[in-house]
Amino acid sequence: QREKMTPLHHRVVASASALLLLLLLLCCVAVTMRVHAERVPGFKVGTHFSSSAPFAWFTQRVDHFNALDTRTFQQRYWYDASSMKGASSPVFLYICGEAECGGIPQGYLPQVAQRFGALVVALEHRFYGASVVFEEHTTENLVFLSSRQAVNDLAVFASFVRQFFQLDADARFVLVGGSYPGALSYWTRL
Repeated sequence: QREKMTPLHHRVVASASALLLLLLLLCCVAVTMRVHAERVPGFKVGTHFSSSAPFAWFTQRVDHFNALDTRTFQQRYWYDASSMKGASSPVFLYICGEAECGGIPQGYLPQVAQRFGALVVALEHRFYGASVVFEEHTTENLVFLSSRQAVNDLAVFASFVRQFFQLDADARFVLVGGSYPGALSYWTRL
């Protein structure tokens, strides 16, 4: 005898089906974008990183949520101002994820930056690569490895970029990232 499905079962099945459909759609879009991008003359598809873009260090707060905590660490970033047109140029901020950052990705990002006259910067995530917050990864130290801290890292870094590159107050930022960095780009409002 077959059991009757409850409304909760129906919602779970519907949610799972919708998620699978969304994943299939995203895969189709990604394949289509890659096929069409390869047909555009001069457009390169790839995720190689530029070794020619200079990197520098930015002094970042360890804890954005405790005004009494004045500790800082050095966060690594890369920049490419070769396409920048002036103080009103947009900024493409590439968000590196949970691994050592290789710098600014080659391919689509510099090409789009050139088209829009944009400054391109890439920020290494706290605790990864050379952007070490603490030498020891204790439970007490890893409290500062969170998406909330990372979102605030991006906001403070964006303010620094505006000032350092002498950008207008209304210069737009476009955050770029996939997977976890994509989520950070969604959560960050600059």
